[in-house]
Amino acid sequence: MVVALRPETGQAGVVGQSEVFQSLGEEHQKNVVRWALANRARVSDDARVALNNALIGNVPVRGFRESNVPDAPAIMLIEPVRNAGLVVDAIAESVLTVWFESRGELRGIVEAAVSNAAGSDASGENLSATLAAAHPQYSVDDVNLMLSLIESESPSVNEETHEEEDIQEEEPSTDAKHLFAGFLAKLRSLPADHPGWDGALTQFMEEIAELKASKTREMEVANGPGGRIAEVVGAHSDLLAFFEWRVDERLSNATGPWGNTEFVTYAIERVADVLSRYEAARETGATYSEETRRGAERAELQEKIIAALVGLEEATAMPMPEPAIEEIVPVDDESTEDDSETGMAETAEIPDAADDAEKQYLREMVEALQRENAELKSVQDDANKQITELNTAAEAAQRGYEALKQEQTDLPDETAEVVTSYVETQETLASPPDFGDVASVLDFVENRWPDELRFALNNTSDRKMYFDQPNQVYSALEWLATTYRNSKTGEKSVSNLDVSLFTTCGWRYRPFQPDAAPGKYRSDYHTIDDGEKYILNEHIGRGTGRTPGQIRLAFAWDEERKMVVVGYIGRNQRQNAT
Repeated sequence: MVVALRPETGQAGVVGQSEVFQSLGEEHQKNVVRWALANRARVSDDARVALNNALIGNVPVRGFRESNVPDAPAIMLIEPVRNAGLVVDAIAESVLTVWFESRGELRGIVEAAVSNAAGSDASGENLSATLAAAHPQYSVDDVNLMLSLIESESPSVNEETHEEEDIQEEEPSTDAKHLFAGFLAKLRSLPADHPGWDGALTQFMEEIAELKASKTREMEVANGPGGRIAEVVGAHSDLLAFFEWRVDERLSNATGPWGNTEFVTYAIERVADVLSRYEAARETGATYSEETRRGAERAELQEKIIAALVGLEEATAMPMPEPAIEEIVPVDDESTEDDSETGMAETAEIPDAADDAEKQYLREMVEALQRENAELKSVQDDANKQITELNTAAEAAQRGYEALKQEQTDLPDETAEVVTSYVETQETLASPPDFGDVASVLDFVENRWPDELRFALNNTSDRKMYFDQPNQVYSALEWLATTYRNSKTGEKSVSNLDVSLFTTCGWRYRPFQPDAAPGKYRSDYHTIDDGEKYILNEHIGRGTGRTPGQIRLAFAWDEERKMVVVGYIGRNQRQNAT
C-alpha cells in the first residue's frame, strides 16, 4: 500500500512540463502515461513519491479507495491519469518527470546530440528527424518529447555545471590515482616486521581484484543485453504478470555470462517487439468493429509472446561447460601389414575432441525444439483422436435424429410430442449459441452434462461477473466435463492437462491452491452439494489482477460419483498475500 500526502500543484517536475504534456497527441499521451506507471520503481524516490502523491485525490478508480489509487493495476490507471493530466499540472509534471528519468538510454542519445549540435545551424526539427532515423527503436514522438524536456532545463543545468567546474578546480584531486598514491605512501612508511605484510596485504589485493571484476561485470550488464532485459521487463511488468511470467522464476541467468551474447540480444529484442505490439492492441476498442480487429490481433500475438519468452529463457540459460578433451590412445594392431591408406582413413573419421560454446548452444536449442515438437505432436494426435471420436458420435446422433424424424409421423400424438421435445433438445446441444455473458453460459451448461459436471457455487462466487470472452467459459466447462473427467476416470490418457486446456481455450490449469489459503478463507475454497462438503483444491482460469480478462473457476473431483463439482466462479480468490 502506498501512503502519501495529497499533492501541492506545481511541486513536482520541471516548470513548463504541464504545457509540454498537453501539447502531445492523445495516443502519445497514453503511451507516456503507460511507460511512467510501469517504471515508477526504476526512478528516484522523489519522482516516484511525487507521482503517487499526484494520483491521490485527483484520479478516481472504481473499486479502489482514494488513498489506494496508486496501487491499482496500470491498465486501470492509464486513461484516468491521462485525462487528469490535461487539467492537473502536478500529474502532468510528475508523469513526465518519471518518464524522463526512466528513459536513460534515450536521454543519453539526445543529450549527446544536443551537445554536438551546440553552435551549429541545425534546428530542433532537423535534429529530431536525424535522431529518429539513426535510432529506429525509438518513435519520433518520443525523440521530440525528450528533446523538448532537455531543452527546457538546459540553461540552468549548464550554469550549475560551470559553477561546479570552477569549484572543482580549486579543490584537491580525489580520483583513484590520488587515493592509491596516498595509500602506497603509508605502506612505505610501515616497518619491515609489521604483521600486515604476512597476510593482510595479500588479502587486500585479492579483494581489490575481485571488486574490479565485479564493477566490470556491472558495466557489461548496464551496457549489454542484461540492461536491456531489465529495461524491457520493467516497461512491460503488468503485461508479463498478465501472462503469469515472472523474471525471477523464469530467468535464472538474467545478467550473464551467456554462451552466446548475440542470441540473448536477438531474443530480448524479439520479446520487446511483440510486447510493444500487444500493448498497442491491448486497450478495448472504441467500437465493435475496432474491438473485433484488436481481439484477433491480440489472439495472434499471444502465441508469439509465449514463444518469444520461451526463446529468451533458452537463450539466457546457464552455459554448459565445454567437454573435457579426452586423450585418444591408439590401439595396438596385431597385424603385421602397414597399410598407410587405412590409417589415414581411420584418422579422418575421428571427430573433434570438443565443440566450441556456440555449437554446444545450438545443439541444446535443437534438442529443446525437438522435445517441444514431440510434445506438440502428441497434443495434436490427441486432438485428432478427439475430433474423430466426436465426428463418429455426431454421425451416430444424426442418424438417430433422422430416424426419429422419419418415424415421428407414424407415432401417436403423445409419443410424437415426446420425440419432438427430444429432437429439439438434441438440436440445442449440437450447436451452442454465441454467448453474451457468463450468466448465459452457466444457464446453458447447467444441465448439459448431468453425469459429468455439477454446479454447487459457494456464496463468494459471482455468477453475473463480467468477462470479455464468455465463449471461452463454455469451452473451459466443456473441457472439464470431457477431457479432464475422462483423464480422471481413466477413459483417456492426457499427458499434460495444462497444455491440453491452453490449446483448447487459452486458459491455464493448476492442480493446487496457495498454501494455507483454503483453511484461512473457507468461504472462497469450500462448497457444499447435497450435504457433502468439498475443498476446491484445483482451479482453471486466465489472467491476474483485476482486469476484465481475469477469471477463476475452482472445482473438486468427486471420485465416488465420477463427476466434477464446480464450487467457485469469479475473480482471483483471496490468498495469504492479500
